[in-house]
Amino acid sequence: MHRLIRRTASLGLVATLAFAATPSPAQEVPVPLPVPVDGLTSITSIDDLVDIPGLDLADPVLDLTEGLVQDLVSLIDDVLALTPLPNLLALQGEDAIDAAVAFSQATYDASDTALLARDDLFADALTTGALQGIFDAPLLLTGSDDLDRRTAGELVRLGVQRIVVVGGERAINPLVLQKLGIAGIDVTRVGGATRIETAADAAAQTAADATTAVLTRAYSAGDDDSQAYADLLAVSPWAAQNGWPVLLTQTEVLTSTVRDRIAASDLQEIIIIGGEGAVSQAVQQELESMGLTVRRVSGDTRYGTAVAIANERGFADSGDTDRLILAEGTSSRDDVWAPGFSAAAHAARNDAPILLTNEATLPDETLTFITDGMADNLLDGGPVTMCASFVNPIACEAAGLLLLGNLTDALDLLDLSLLDLTDLEGLLTDLGLTDLLTLLDSLDGVVDGVIGGIADGDLAAVVAALTGATGSIEGIVTGIIGSA
Repeated sequence: MHRLIRRTASLGLVATLAFAATPSPAQEVPVPLPVPVDGLTSITSIDDLVDIPGLDLADPVLDLTEGLVQDLVSLIDDVLALTPLPNLLALQGEDAIDAAVAFSQATYDASDTALLARDDLFADALTTGALQGIFDAPLLLTGSDDLDRRTAGELVRLGVQRIVVVGGERAINPLVLQKLGIAGIDVTRVGGATRIETAADAAAQTAADATTAVLTRAYSAGDDDSQAYADLLAVSPWAAQNGWPVLLTQTEVLTSTVRDRIAASDLQEIIIIGGEGAVSQAVQQELESMGLTVRRVSGDTRYGTAVAIANERGFADSGDTDRLILAEGTSSRDDVWAPGFSAAAHAARNDAPILLTNEATLPDETLTFITDGMADNLLDGGPVTMCASFVNPIACEAAGLLLLGNLTDALDLLDLSLLDLTDLEGLLTDLGLTDLLTLLDSLDGVVDGVIGGIADGDLAAVVAALTGATGSIEGIVTGIIGSA
């Protein structure tokens, strides 16, 4: 029997409060400290929040893409920390180096090899997803001029004997390599003058026998270069799992360095990440003219591309995975890329998709992926949710709640007592969710209707699903009593 988890405060953020099975040993990882937020200990139930000015508890509560009660952010942060969710792992970190160390600690007890890249620019780290899989090694970051003490400490903890430095001398100063050599660590550098050449060099040195490669844009148009890394956040674990090198190209033409590398390799298939605005049709046609099989994986947005990659990896929705990783995809932080890139090894080892958040919101594409798996998650407890450093705690908690499945608390939040169904509500509160679902599953469409209504924050749909079942509400209550 699954253990019911009672959850109270959600401030109109989510309409599904949940239960979860204890994670299996395969899911367990060293857990960093939870996000430290002082809770409002006087709040013990949703009723305690009624008097908060401007808070409408009757508002539909699953529209995470708009509003999110921005003027109550600080209060929400406090409330969310009241009861840690058993399925939620929130990694901490003040900067890129912290973020990389956090994922290393959550993934490895020890590692002979580590990857090292600069912490201030993402260009060299673009290709490290594949390398994390090829070497089964964490990505760590450092300043260009010297080895950061936090990274040095993690190297000691892991017992690293070999380091692959990604980037040229301007990215990582030779002094850093000298220090590592003096410490008895074997150091190899892969890198070129540009991010495109670094990717090509890494592919040649580390994946010379690969028959499949990932190709994505090296640069974004205009001043916003974030799309260049956003496409790779979700694809990195896919490349890591399969040992596929990641190659970069200009958008409109196949960069000559890349063309030469492909021609000299054993590559037979190229997977283009992103639409034609990222990698043009002309590039695809040139690859095909070289005798390569080419396919494209993309979505309308960076969030949609992440979901499309998850689908390609075999995850139709959140019900298909035991672990889900969230990374921030749209932030003004210069180092927002770091947690996502550092997540590749963990995601590959745990067969977990990486989806993107948008500051305090779950984008439509991410939200749909999560809620489409709600029926399966209700029955098996749902996946563990790992939030990378820099993910807003509101978006993190919202996803964690959605990926659980406590129908009792969800119905309680929707407040069926307003419809004079007090007896039914009391029974739902006292009975286990598994027994209730077993009963309702015998009534065509009831479970789907209830879950769909909760997902949409639609009280009327929930009531219709219950009242429209074979027989009346009284019949359902009688059946529940009979099975109790």
